[in-house]
Amino acid sequence: MSSSGFDETIRKFTEMMVDKIKQVGTDWEKPWFTPSCTGVPQNLSGRHYKGINSVVLTMEMENKGYQTPVFMTATQASMEHVKILKHERPIEVIYWNHDVYEKNTGKKIPYEEYEKLDRDKQQNYIIQSDMKTHNVYNIQQTEYPKLYPEIWENIKNKFMIRNLTDEKGMFKSPLLDTLINNQKWICPIKTEIGDNVLYSTKNKLIIIPPKNQFIKGEEFYISLLHEMAHSTGDIDHLSRDLSTVFGSPQYAKEELIAELTSAVCGKELGIYPNIKEDNAMYLKGWLNSITESPEYLFSILAEVGKASFLIKEKIMDMKQYMSIEDRFMNAAIQADKKELTQLKEIGYNPTLREIETLNKCTKDQATVKTLKETFNIDLNPEFLKTEKNNLNRQNYMNMSNGLSL
Repeated sequence: MSSSGFDETIRKFTEMMVDKIKQVGTDWEKPWFTPSCTGVPQNLSGRHYKGINSVVLTMEMENKGYQTPVFMTATQASMEHVKILKHERPIEVIYWNHDVYEKNTGKKIPYEEYEKLDRDKQQNYIIQSDMKTHNVYNIQQTEYPKLYPEIWENIKNKFMIRNLTDEKGMFKSPLLDTLINNQKWICPIKTEIGDNVLYSTKNKLIIIPPKNQFIKGEEFYISLLHEMAHSTGDIDHLSRDLSTVFGSPQYAKEELIAELTSAVCGKELGIYPNIKEDNAMYLKGWLNSITESPEYLFSILAEVGKASFLIKEKIMDMKQYMSIEDRFMNAAIQADKKELTQLKEIGYNPTLREIETLNKCTKDQATVKTLKETFNIDLNPEFLKTEKNNLNRQNYMNMSNGLSL
């Protein structure tokens, strides 16, 4: 990639980020991202964009108001027999071509193999990297929605925001709850009553109050993601400098990395809390550093990309640790027909309480349709009333039978 091309890419990233900070800096009640859709930026086949590309495409989705995080190259569009819409401009994504050579022998090995080596063995290799760019388009920049309307509706349904509430009516994230309950993060997460929300670099521990201490469930999860982002900087993981002093430039940089990482991960999980006033003012303080040195922003976005990828990788791995009840609720909210079918095949039957919760917390038509098709469940008050009457009648019969023995 030429120097001029690299500078142009950084300039675009900078303008995008400065515009976003100005928005949240002047209106601190505005979320980082507008509630529009959930999901990780990906291509049409479902391969996720990683690192800085995931962050940049998320920002672009926000700026243009795209309804899904699905992108494609012009070549991929051609393979689908669709054209790019007139006057639509591509979005640049970056990829690195890594050549890895052993220092003593000069033998070349695949980069994927190098990544699996421990740190000591990696010292025996030399990496030569070359950065290149690809142009991609969001699916809405193409004729795809017009040519394949049914598939387009399915894609939109897949990434629709579907909120779930707990028994106290607060926002619920089954994946993050499972991560906390099973202590599957890279460091312990301790919930304790109090005012502390922090990552202790000394003890390698996250401390956060329980969710019911927060005004909104969304604020609990975003605060947790912020501290999880800090913890990724530990020397055993992404190795950022966390030994910083409050108010120093390095402290500000680390805070911006954590703030952006929690915002990006929150969007992809469907969590949209309002930004706090003090954070909005803090963001405005970063504008000078970003505009005076665009490379500063590029380095931040690169770190955000790595931190958010690590967090998302761990969160998505939580499905295997979920209780069967949480698997059902999560699959129902996501309208995941495949998962719901698998649960039915192993004999799972949702309880009336779970059905009531779903009826209360979602009116999403994809969820309604999928539950009807898999479990023959209708999410409507009349159905629940009938089910309750049937349940009460059955309980009465059981009690009568018991008394007659």
